[in-house]
Amino acid sequence: AKFTSGAAEGFTPQYAPGHLVRATLAWAGRNGSRAALTFTAVGDQHGADNNTPDFFLPGYQVADLSVEWPIVEGLMIGAGINNLFDERYAARVRPGAGGGLDPGLPRNVYVSLTARH
Repeated sequence: AKFTSGAAEGFTPQYAPGHLVRATLAWAGRNGSRAALTFTAVGDQHGADNNTPDFFLPGYQVADLSVEWPIVEGLMIGAGINNLFDERYAARVRPGAGGGLDPGLPRNVYVSLTARH
């Protein structure tokens, strides 16, 4: 993405990475169980429309893993890990006094219970 006219002509808009790729490897069992490994790669980006170096955000890659399996008819239990390899990355820039980089989420784990009727 590039601005094509105006004061920011030629600059890249804020939070418009050079690339964004997401790929998922998924498996589904005959009994309704599922598993997925998702990989996301985000390219370098800027947190300001004028592309100043102070607001530069380097690219990053994260992988997420999830599983889900039936425990009884209509009830599924699931679990997952987001940011599987605990990648440290900046997700956003906060300009102004007290500003800085907002870190991306560290590795985190979740459990879910899904009821279907």
